[in-house]
Amino acid sequence: MFEGEILTLRVDEVEAADGHRSTREVVVHRGAVGVVCVHDGDIVLVRQYRHATGEELLEIPAGKLDPGEEPEQTAARELAEEVGLRPRALEHLATYYTTPGFTNEQFHLYLCTDADEATAQLDEGEVLEIERRPLSSLRELLASGEVRDAKSLLGLSFLALRI
Repeated sequence: MFEGEILTLRVDEVEAADGHRSTREVVVHRGAVGVVCVHDGDIVLVRQYRHATGEELLEIPAGKLDPGEEPEQTAARELAEEVGLRPRALEHLATYYTTPGFTNEQFHLYLCTDADEATAQLDEGEVLEIERRPLSSLRELLASGEVRDAKSLLGLSFLALRI
């Protein structure tokens, strides 16, 4: 039905186990990554305006997979581009479906606790602010409601389980 730069929308005819036929709208997405990053005792986050929500959100660094790119490569690239940190190592935390009721998007979540300083190089049109929060304030941050997107809540919750 629609093919855009980052997603495709298709309509599938399906038959349930009981023989009932219906249609399903499916958003096809190439996938994305997010990085929970702890650097110099701080959690590194980004604040950016999200048009779909109409508001600024506080999030972990994240981005879409480029064609042919492995998720770990995307994670390293996005961390460097968005917050100016080059990971020495990344730990895979989870891969999950964001909203399996209507999309096949898989999200790959990583942890970085060892990185070198670099120069951030935002994509054209990408505007964000880097925010650092003390690792000691993680539970308060999660409880405050200030972080409201799923990837960031899940990633920060994984981190909270470790400290």
